[in-house]
Amino acid sequence: MKSPYSIAPAAPYNTLLASLNPLVWWKLDDAPGSTTAADSSGNGHNATATNVTFGSAGPVAGGTAASFNGTSSTLTSSYVLPALDQITAMVWYYVSARPSGFNPRYVTNNHADETPYVGFELFLNDPTQVPGQSPIFCVGDGSTSSQRTGLANSGTAGQWHMMVGTYDGKTVSVYQDGQLLASSSFSGQIATSTFGVGGGFGVSYNGDYVSGLAAQAAVLDYAVGPGVPAWLYKCANVTGRGPLSASSGNYNLAAVPA
Repeated sequence: MKSPYSIAPAAPYNTLLASLNPLVWWKLDDAPGSTTAADSSGNGHNATATNVTFGSAGPVAGGTAASFNGTSSTLTSSYVLPALDQITAMVWYYVSARPSGFNPRYVTNNHADETPYVGFELFLNDPTQVPGQSPIFCVGDGSTSSQRTGLANSGTAGQWHMMVGTYDGKTVSVYQDGQLLASSSFSGQIATSTFGVGGGFGVSYNGDYVSGLAAQAAVLDYAVGPGVPAWLYKCANVTGRGPLSASSGNYNLAAVPA
């Protein structure tokens, strides 16, 4: 195990996220006209960006965001995650109005809450199913899934929000703007998907397209501690985001696997 440590919240967001050693990290602040979402993790897992427009104002000071058109914008990569005992997925999102009738997938490698129940998905819930669109995080073990952990009302449209999903081998949790929305018990290894990590749509079935802005998508091969989402959210230092209710001061990272 690594030793716990802390970084002052005044530090740049990108410095803080880099300290978490993500497997995949698409800042989505690429140059306008680019057809590639660069991987800032250092692992070389760039994504092909199709019908994605870069250069919009983003949630992190000094950075930009990508615009997704709701019908054909996709991020695809060849990086296939191994079977994992733990995982964290995160992204910032901005929608002008809550979409209805579908569940836009922001970071995913399969339709984890349906057969064959493999991989993971971080998405917004259809408000016709649950009042108020809500962040959802699912993982699948090959026979069942964690089934839509996070059915709690989310923040308002017209603001930046950060959603984070974690699975530590025992519990699946989903956070919005640094606050825990919901958690549920689950166990088992996350089954391998044959699809590469992607975003902006359901990579395994070409549906549930994102409409709006997204930034700072990342995947980690462990579950961050409960203080980390609040710690990251506080450090973004962005205007136009949802209200911050986390306490002030440094946020300590829980010990994470080596």
